[in-house]
Amino acid sequence: MNRLPRATRACATILLIACVSVAAAQVPTELDWDTNAWPGGSLSETFTVGPGDVQISWSGDTGALVQGRPVTAQVETGGLIPAEDSLSIRVNYSDTSAQEIGATIDFTHPGGVTDASFTVFDIDTGSIFFNPWVDQVQVTATDGVSTFNPSSVTVVDPAYVNFDGTNTVTGLQTLFDSTSPLGNASFTFNQPGITRITLAYREPPGALADPGVQYISIHDINFTYEASGANLALTKSVSTVRDPLGATVPAALAIPGAVVQYEVSVNNSGGGAATETIITDTLNSNLTFLAGEFDGGTADVEIIVGAAAPVYCIAEVGGDTNADGCFLNAAGDFLTVSIPVSGPYPTGLTVGTTAPDNVVVVHFRATVN
Repeated sequence: MNRLPRATRACATILLIACVSVAAAQVPTELDWDTNAWPGGSLSETFTVGPGDVQISWSGDTGALVQGRPVTAQVETGGLIPAEDSLSIRVNYSDTSAQEIGATIDFTHPGGVTDASFTVFDIDTGSIFFNPWVDQVQVTATDGVSTFNPSSVTVVDPAYVNFDGTNTVTGLQTLFDSTSPLGNASFTFNQPGITRITLAYREPPGALADPGVQYISIHDINFTYEASGANLALTKSVSTVRDPLGATVPAALAIPGAVVQYEVSVNNSGGGAATETIITDTLNSNLTFLAGEFDGGTADVEIIVGAAAPVYCIAEVGGDTNADGCFLNAAGDFLTVSIPVSGPYPTGLTVGTTAPDNVVVVHFRATVN
């Protein structure tokens, strides 16, 4: 289940109600071991990724770790060409019935993360000539309230790695080549608000009592976080365009046939970009939306983003059939102006109170009934 973006909403009223909403930006990223080194033998490290940290700590029977592990290295490489760094783990268990090491991967990002995934390399068994081991890896996650299993687990070849259908994979055959992809298992969590992933590395019940040295590697950790929220402020004003009696606002609003122009301005003073911005306005019964007032009579709404040149759109009744971002409802009394991330119209509000393009201004006109 993918998380729906949270939204910010603001409204203002001058005879008719204008509102703006914006979806929080979802930012995919990764903890890349090629650019984030793990010092050999350290049991806990913290890496800053985006607006939060990824904190990884090892516990359990850490005395079984081979000297210098964990460490970033290109040993078990999962078939990647060219090879990339991953977090290499080596253990030498003496009593498989009681020994296990585990990692907690904590995310401090506001609201947690989603779409978290990584691949474990070289899940296999040992050769019968070298005190054979059996690699077993179990992975779960939590949002701080509930613990859940991966949304999906993918193995390259089920003849080499068995997935139990819930959260655990087990090696089935010996891989004599530590660079082979046949021992790979990829874990993905699509749940929202993930604050911790837990990995356990052990031998399954019934394995050899004193196995040889066994090893796996954890490749890059991918996830999506929510960008720091936009903080939107909306203002609205009205002015007279033309009036049969020469009146100005507010008197013109009571004169049938007068044409008035509404200006809706949206300012973003928050910590992140406001994307997928949607401005809506409800006309009261005393007003009728007036089409063809802009761009030489070919457009209905004028949109200005910061210092950019104005762009225009047509507010079709009943839906945005021409996909230009503007439309009226079937009754013609509810205007929607969308300013998404991409498209033939402006791209939204950037961050900052002083940025030259942090304000969107929308103009439209109406006739007094």
